[in-house]
Amino acid sequence: MSKIRTFFLIGLLVLLIGVVVGVVGMVMADTNLLASSQFFLIISMIIMLWGYVITLDNIDKNVARNVELMKSLLDTMDKGQK
Repeated sequence: MSKIRTFFLIGLLVLLIGVVVGVVGMVMADTNLLASSQFFLIISMIIMLWGYVITLDNIDKNVARNVELMKSLLDTMDKGQK
């Protein structure tokens, strides 16, 4: 399973926990549970964003490697034409 999918699923799980805590906080009228719900929301967003950043970093590395290979291929083709 890809990294972004793993981080996204973990983020969704944390978000689901936050929703459950928020609903319980509304039913029981407990401000501490509502604050905890917001905490879980923030944590889930951070987890999902971190997965996105890691994925973009991997894409950047792959693109840089492909550019190097393309330059090498073009140099080889130029040498072959001379």
